[in-house]
Amino acid sequence: MDERSGLEVASIRGFAIRVDASWFVLFFLILWSLSAGTFPAVTPELRGRAHFLMGLAGTFLFFASILLHELAHSVVARSRGIGIHGITLFVFGGMAHTSEEPHNPDDELVIAGIGPVVSFALGTVFLLLAALGRADGWSPAVYEVAQYLGYINLMLAVFNLLPGYPLDGGRVLRAFVWKRTGDFARATRGATTAGRWLGLGLIVFGAAQALLGAVLSGLWLVLIGTFLRGAAGTAASQHALEQALRGVRAADVMSRDTLVVDAHMSLRDLAYGAALRSPRTTFPVRENGRIVGTLPVSRLGSTPREAWSATPVGKVMSALDQDTSSPPTPRCMRSWTRCGRRKTASCS
Repeated sequence: MDERSGLEVASIRGFAIRVDASWFVLFFLILWSLSAGTFPAVTPELRGRAHFLMGLAGTFLFFASILLHELAHSVVARSRGIGIHGITLFVFGGMAHTSEEPHNPDDELVIAGIGPVVSFALGTVFLLLAALGRADGWSPAVYEVAQYLGYINLMLAVFNLLPGYPLDGGRVLRAFVWKRTGDFARATRGATTAGRWLGLGLIVFGAAQALLGAVLSGLWLVLIGTFLRGAAGTAASQHALEQALRGVRAADVMSRDTLVVDAHMSLRDLAYGAALRSPRTTFPVRENGRIVGTLPVSRLGSTPREAWSATPVGKVMSALDQDTSSPPTPRCMRSWTRCGRRKTASCS
């Protein structure tokens, strides 16, 4: 999941908190489940409005618990020198977006382990509050919500400790293998393989539950299993790519004979000049001696042909900012002059 996806709703201790569109689906499903099923079953003496308010409180506090779980990961990661782009709440819970992998197995173990510890602590506190409220005669609307939150946080902690990446338990498994073998790549392969098998197991178990009549919970397990299996496979592929590209510079794989077009060139000159004579589908665009953007040839189709002569390349290009562009190393490029019909060699 992209760390910039979703709506930013808050910032806590410098961590951007975002809500993915899929989160709203889960929010209303939990709200409906608690208001129409869970709380009416345990407090039949209360009215429908009370059940709705209980469901609303339980839903918000459930997601607050998930947020605290992810904040714990983020705070510990930052204390260990690992950058955090933010936290996203989505249909399968929450995710803290780190800028890099842990530096050593001890960091991995502490960062991964703190989440379940916080969930266990929250579960214990909520269950103690429920017991205290029941003993002191509090309203059932209060202690039943606390009891639900206690059990759900304990379940969250136990589930996250399952040994399959990207769950916390999978990261703990990777930390142990990494520490024992000293081989991060081997540890990652083992943890992601375990994650794929765990996802497959949840899919099979969920399908069996659905066939036996527990359709909603069964389908939910199938969805979670599918997500885990996909996330583990993506992590494994990403790690393999990182290993293959380790030590490789952009200059090692770039095309040095790059045809650059001028930002002031008209689209007509580009179409009947550079685009006809080059097999490339995208051209770097230069203005005042520096690369300022790129222009896919397909962009020509979005501009009426009769306007090509009066439309400069710079008007329809995709601009680059300074953070996404790199200074060129000394090299010679072929570039097209504004007329589009004469090539000149220039070094930049």
